Amino acid sequence: MTADLQKVEDLWFPDGNVIIRAGERICRVYKGFLTSQSPVLADMFSIPQPPDAQTMDGLPVVVFPDAPEDVLHWLKAMLFPRSFEAYPVKIEMHQLFAVLRLSHKYDVQHLRRRALYHLSTVLPTELATKFPLRGDMDASIIISYCGDHDCHAFLLNVVPLVHEIGAVWLLPAALYQLHTAYHIPYNPKISLVALTDALPAIDVARLWRIAHALPRAFPHSLTDKWTVEDCKYCVDLSGEAIEGTYQSLLTDPLEFYGPADEMDDDESSDYESYILIVRMCSPCYREARKDYRGMAQRFWDALPGLLELPTWEELRAMKASDVGTTNTTT
Repeated sequence: MTADLQKVEDLWFPDGNVIIRAGERICRVYKGFLTSQSPVLADMFSIPQPPDAQTMDGLPVVVFPDAPEDVLHWLKAMLFPRSFEAYPVKIEMHQLFAVLRLSHKYDVQHLRRRALYHLSTVLPTELATKFPLRGDMDASIIISYCGDHDCHAFLLNVVPLVHEIGAVWLLPAALYQLHTAYHIPYNPKISLVALTDALPAIDVARLWRIAHALPRAFPHSLTDKWTVEDCKYCVDLSGEAIEGTYQSLLTDPLEFYGPADEMDDDESSDYESYILIVRMCSPCYREARKDYRGMAQRFWDALPGLLELPTWEELRAMKASDVGTTNTTT
């Protein structure tokens, strides 16, 4: 074995009959098993090798052009199924992307479906039935998707990957969440310029459309419900408090209110929406939230058209084809 090559111990089977090389990493695995998982690999291995083809220990060496870490994640997912289990088992973000990318490229359909279903739990095609409407991102099943840095890394990587694998049904939620992660309403030009190196130009333009659409979808008239001047049980909000609360809503309107339907159990997603809970009486608060819920649903229904994507009906049909017919409204 060449001194510079590194044997991957947990992917080195003494009775394996093919050597997989990715960068400087080598694995000894089973050709028959790989061909049973991937029709693309079956075609690759069926091509007769020239007399001067590379060998090692008398075995053929197949060089993969993909990122070495991606190849290792993918091989382990095939050879050790418990290393890449189905939802709701947590999956590390980079592992998920690697398995999805290579399973799409080499047509390993069961792993592609499994990876896409994991993503579908974070990037929904339906609004949640409870608050917050975009789902509970903090309860994500994807390890390393927590905190600003990991959230940004996840979204900046998932959007190009969605294009690469043709799963455009994930784009509306991904772009909406990317918009909120970078707080585009507060400084849209700076935020969008920072994204141009990471995203296709068409998606940068789509983020711009979201930033411009939100004030129309959630107009300032929404704050009229917060003034409650005619209710003797509510505490008046100052103009400054109302404006700050409204700007907070525009940053992430689908996470503005807390998750509970009953006011007494409500846990707000941020301080600004908490102001409404403590200042408004229960009937006024519920009425304001009902109006907001209608605005949120109309915004979500219009989102694919705003982004110049297929309709929700078409996107959900694509999702059903990709992940199966069960739980396709997640």
